[in-house]
Amino acid sequence: MNNKISVLYPNYDLKTGDFRKNIHKWIRQTGIPSNDYQLIIGTKKLAPEELKSIKSMLRKQDLLLTVGNKENDNSIWNRCAARSKNKYLLFVEGHVTPRRNFLRGLSIIINNKKGIQVVNTQAKNTTASEFEKIIDQWFLQTIQQRAKSHNFAFVSRWAFLIERSLFRKIGPFEPSFEQFAPPFFSARLAKNHIRIHETESTGLVHEMEKTISHHHDATRSYVRGYVCAEKTIIKEELCKYFSPNPFFAEEMKKNKTCNKKQNLFTFLRKIYIRTMETWIRRTKIKILENLVMRGSLPAKIKLDLFKRAHHWVTIDEYVKAKRL
Repeated sequence: MNNKISVLYPNYDLKTGDFRKNIHKWIRQTGIPSNDYQLIIGTKKLAPEELKSIKSMLRKQDLLLTVGNKENDNSIWNRCAARSKNKYLLFVEGHVTPRRNFLRGLSIIINNKKGIQVVNTQAKNTTASEFEKIIDQWFLQTIQQRAKSHNFAFVSRWAFLIERSLFRKIGPFEPSFEQFAPPFFSARLAKNHIRIHETESTGLVHEMEKTISHHHDATRSYVRGYVCAEKTIIKEELCKYFSPNPFFAEEMKKNKTCNKKQNLFTFLRKIYIRTMETWIRRTKIKILENLVMRGSLPAKIKLDLFKRAHHWVTIDEYVKAKRL
């Protein structure tokens, strides 16, 4: 049986990682025979010297795809998946690297356990800086909260394995959903009664954001994707798996009369109020960001401030995306 794996690696959002070093790890630190897996890399156009250097590292079965500069990780993953002929696809983030024998552990699972179609991997977050430790705590709390509030499992965005035939049936990822695409893909798996197998060992290193503004960029991407999903998917289907965010609901309630006829004074007054609300909200975000990154405060207090900033960024991007 062909249980070979295609590792789909996007040269996207590497954070502080080195593209060439990451590729080297995905080729050398796998723990399985070289012929049992391939690396399919999606990257924007490289300088001639860098392109030559990367190509010199690749093996016969590996592929290097050039994608557009404006493509995000979802569209790069889709392109890479379309070129694979192996039974399994391993989707990984650009800032995720394997520890030794990582693929060996995955191979043991898919070879010894029948009926497994999707496997979630575990990753160890980098915690070198104070901020990385704060966001690591937030990640753990968020995952625990998500497990309580949803009745289905999510694929691990940092890396998950899936049968290629199943991805072709359920997928692909919707690029316009941005960071919301993997959660929505998870809902599609649940709709089709696909179980996600969880690994116990930590075989990956996940590089965390180094600044709160970088984290907020990802948060805004998730919100934009959610809003896009609201516009393009039957609302009943979306709400079945994703209950309306209370932050979003709060803003919708404030604007439920926005489509009613208004005289010029009322219209201008509303614009003024919304402009001031936006200014106040973004001022709060800036103050909170500075306190988290530069303030001499206990870690527990910084975590609380981080959560508040996340709250206001979520609302700010939702208002902006919905043009409320």
